[in-house]
Amino acid sequence: MVDYTPSVIPIGNPLSPTSRGSVLPARRPPRSPPSMATPTYPSIKSWVTRISAEDIPVVALSVGEEELSGLDTKPLVGHLAAWNYFMSVDAPENDAFIDTWKSFTKDGKRVTNDPMEAHYIGFNMWVKAVEKAGTTDSDAVQEAIIGVTVPNLTGGLSAMMPNHHITKPVLIGEIQEDGQFDVVWETPGLIAGDA
Repeated sequence: MVDYTPSVIPIGNPLSPTSRGSVLPARRPPRSPPSMATPTYPSIKSWVTRISAEDIPVVALSVGEEELSGLDTKPLVGHLAAWNYFMSVDAPENDAFIDTWKSFTKDGKRVTNDPMEAHYIGFNMWVKAVEKAGTTDSDAVQEAIIGVTVPNLTGGLSAMMPNHHITKPVLIGEIQEDGQFDVVWETPGLIAGDA
């Protein structure tokens, strides 16, 4: 079998105790600088057995709740992930969304994730744009959607920018034993998508 374990690229120490303030919980002693990686589902099991979060905390860019569901997350505890949404975000909009999702799936163990929140925002923006345009004509909706603002699931509002990217916060979460994330850092406001 081919080993798809990604290379780990050191990124300096932006989360060092001197530069991060209280980014990471005080219960943890300072540790090695984090490294960036993009482990995908097939390689998660491989790389986590080789890299301890205490030795090298990895900031994953493509691992969320769905990827962790069904895995033994004990070896992953302490590793980090960067997303715009985590299921564990404490916001009334998020709680309502999770309740609706679990009711729909009839499975209390199902998780929500960043791509689901992006679709939630996108669909609600489309509805507002259709209402604003007064039609479902794609050209009219595409023009009307610029500047549309809708609630996101992290407790704020996301807006559609002229480049057709939306504003969202950036979050860094620490993997917990239950497969959820403890948000340990977030941008002070929304970040405009740029392409």
